[in-house]
Amino acid sequence: MYTVPIYINLLSLAKGESMMIFYQKNLKKPLDEFGVVKAWIGGKWAILISKPELLTEVFKNEAVYSKAGFRKRVPWGYFAYLFGDNIIDAHGAKWKVMMSIMKTGIRDREADLPSIQAKSTRFINLLLEEQARAGRVDIDPFLRRWSIAVNGQHFLDTDFRTLDEPDAPMEIQMREAVRVRPHTLLTTFPYLEKHPWAWISRYGKPGFAVADEFERVLMESVRQRARVDGSNSVVDSLERALRDGRITDFQFRSNIKLVFVASHENIQMFLNSAMWELGNNTEVQERLRTEVLTTRSAEPARLDQMPYLLSTIYEVLRLYPPLFQMTNRVTLTPVRLGNAFDVPAGTWIGWNAHEVQTNERVWPNGMRFFPERWGTEVKDIERNFRKGQSQGTFIAFNAHARKCLGSGHATLVLKVILSTLVRNVSWEVDPGYSFKAPPVSVPLCEMSVLTTF
Repeated sequence: MYTVPIYINLLSLAKGESMMIFYQKNLKKPLDEFGVVKAWIGGKWAILISKPELLTEVFKNEAVYSKAGFRKRVPWGYFAYLFGDNIIDAHGAKWKVMMSIMKTGIRDREADLPSIQAKSTRFINLLLEEQARAGRVDIDPFLRRWSIAVNGQHFLDTDFRTLDEPDAPMEIQMREAVRVRPHTLLTTFPYLEKHPWAWISRYGKPGFAVADEFERVLMESVRQRARVDGSNSVVDSLERALRDGRITDFQFRSNIKLVFVASHENIQMFLNSAMWELGNNTEVQERLRTEVLTTRSAEPARLDQMPYLLSTIYEVLRLYPPLFQMTNRVTLTPVRLGNAFDVPAGTWIGWNAHEVQTNERVWPNGMRFFPERWGTEVKDIERNFRKGQSQGTFIAFNAHARKCLGSGHATLVLKVILSTLVRNVSWEVDPGYSFKAPPVSVPLCEMSVLTTF
């Protein structure tokens, strides 16, 4: 198996390279050629996979390739401390318990579409106000405020007031949590996080103190929410499970924090990427606008009748998966991967979603933004989406038993916001802006796009 020498990581750190640059210079070629490489990732030697059939083998065989997260990988680190013992990282009986509690509130709860549309309209008005004030718009702070408002209400039944107050408490907490995330040096060599000096951010505040304050403000907001009788929100389900003794208080708090961050941040990152692409590809933006306006009505039922809207969403997810690279599986027993590679027990397994979803053998002209590749009818687009998931060629929402529970809600929200945007405004990327990839593929990334409306 091809191995990327660890000194390459050191050189990359010395040059201040992002994960995307590291991938392009050191991982892309061997992954293209072999479909699997060994590399130093997140403080461990790990096997990184891009061959779809090997990914499918991993996703289907959780008895061997167990889900495992920050608490197992770097139990002393910032992200383990922040996200704790949660459903995404859980395995076996614990995962089944958490699934039974949270599945309905995440996967099946009906969205309040009029509320999402109203929040999306308010978001657009804020963008236009900022344009009038500054001449151009750094959209990321506004995207975060909108996404927290939409997803906080849906999943946690909580009005975080982020669209009404630019310095709402949880907006402040998210800004701080992003600012103090570990430097790339610490995510590459996380043993350094054990030293007290590593937890003083460049802003002078200890990372654990920020995580504690983040949790305190979030839990206080959730406790003070307006209660709804018979609610099937995930927060109500978690509270019932806590009272019944099915989960611990630590697991309750861990899952509330995870749901808050994951639900809003992935959609926020998607919309940054979508506005970047549509701001550069104004022909695609105009075609999407024509489809939306042709429907005449903004009624929610019309959202499922727009094939170009759906194909645009999937194409953004293909080219810009919110989680660019993940290493969150570990082998529980020795295994022969793909009947070709002997893998010892305790080996970390990951994948690079960007490599999988732009591979020329699967996706011709894979780096081109081309929504038409998905098909022209909604049923064909959905079939190609399901095919990509089952065959391991489209993994933006993961796949098989551990595919994202919130993918349906996310797609619906993205339909609402994109259709509302193109119905009301047109935009271009500011000529002086260059695309900035997030520095690391972990939660709490930030990526801003400068636009003009």
